[in-house]
Amino acid sequence: MKITVADLEKLGACTGEIKRWRGLFGDAPVEITAALCEQYPDVDYVWAVHYLLPPALRAEYQRQLSILRAEYERQCAARRAVCDRQDAALWAEFECRDRAAYDRQRAPLWAECERQRVALWAELRRQEARLFGTLAERT
Repeated sequence: MKITVADLEKLGACTGEIKRWRGLFGDAPVEITAALCEQYPDVDYVWAVHYLLPPALRAEYQRQLSILRAEYERQCAARRAVCDRQDAALWAEFECRDRAAYDRQRAPLWAECERQRVALWAELRRQEARLFGTLAERT
């Protein structure tokens, strides 16, 4: 599949996406591939799936996306459980005897948990982008 800025405009893409596309690729046709999409995970692939893929590939995207998102949720839940156990261990150590020490120990723990959640989210976005590109290659 090749896409141009003019194609995006005709299909009603938002101004921000059109500007981003033009800034990245200019006005020339761009071949949509999995590798290309993976490099740009912040593109609005929800819109792209709806407007650029035929119905059968849209359905395939949704099916595979549900698998990817379930795995993301599973990984987040597992990581959250680890953080909760570590937090509970800190609370058991400090309880209310030294709330300031508990807070000091807890802050980096939850910062690390959040860093890992953000990394999982970024990986999910990369996988979503790659999935769209893989399906676009079939058009």
